[in-house]
Amino acid sequence: MSRPAVSAPSSTTQTGSAMTQRSLPKLLLAAIGLTLALAPSIPAAGMLQGAVIHYGKGRVAVFGEAAMFSAQEYITNDERVLMGMNRPDAAQNPQFLLNVMHWLSGLLE
Repeated sequence: MSRPAVSAPSSTTQTGSAMTQRSLPKLLLAAIGLTLALAPSIPAAGMLQGAVIHYGKGRVAVFGEAAMFSAQEYITNDERVLMGMNRPDAAQNPQFLLNVMHWLSGLLE
């Protein structure tokens, strides 16, 4: 049974790799709105950190960034640093991850 996705118009990423559409010509691409939280400003126009595809009878999701799917916290120089879903600017990440899982399971088309 398919159901509509709950909107997650952006996700915040902290690390990872990016790819271009040209490098993945056969994939159905899912662009992620990028906010590079812990790096200097890097032009990300046209770059992707994730892609999805129907493959055979299944589905595949590939991401070049894992921190956005985690909830991390560490102390450095007596300062608490939040990563992943713990970051205040990453409030949409849990819904985005849930949408990916629902798409992979077939709940979303």
